[in-house]
Amino acid sequence: MFKSKEDKREYERKYRKTAHHRAWRKRHRRLPHIKSTTNKWSAAKRAKTRTWLRELKLSLGCIDCGFNKHHVALDFDHVKGNKLFSLALNQLASQHTLQKEVDKCVVRCANCHRIKTWKEKHNEWASYYTWS
Repeated sequence: MFKSKEDKREYERKYRKTAHHRAWRKRHRRLPHIKSTTNKWSAAKRAKTRTWLRELKLSLGCIDCGFNKHHVALDFDHVKGNKLFSLALNQLASQHTLQKEVDKCVVRCANCHRIKTWKEKHNEWASYYTWS
């Protein structure tokens, strides 16, 4: 099954680690102090990330019209590279991971973002149809 003893050892090391981790989680997941500590940490991390993203959006403002009055009306528009995840939904990622994703984005206000997206979608379909 294994090509060498090293491959077998590596497989066993990974399996033991995984099995050990699963067993530990099974033993400790019901302990209330672990859950409450984890929830507190997660809530604090999410709040810190949300604040950072809000301040970043406000400081950059809309690239098209310059709007920067309220963070709710500003969106991250992925324009470079592949979108790995939504910045709004993945708030427990590390600062470095978030920054790499932000670097692929520009900030647009909701109106400009919707208009740009509409134009992109309709230009894509324009090649299939002839408009008279």
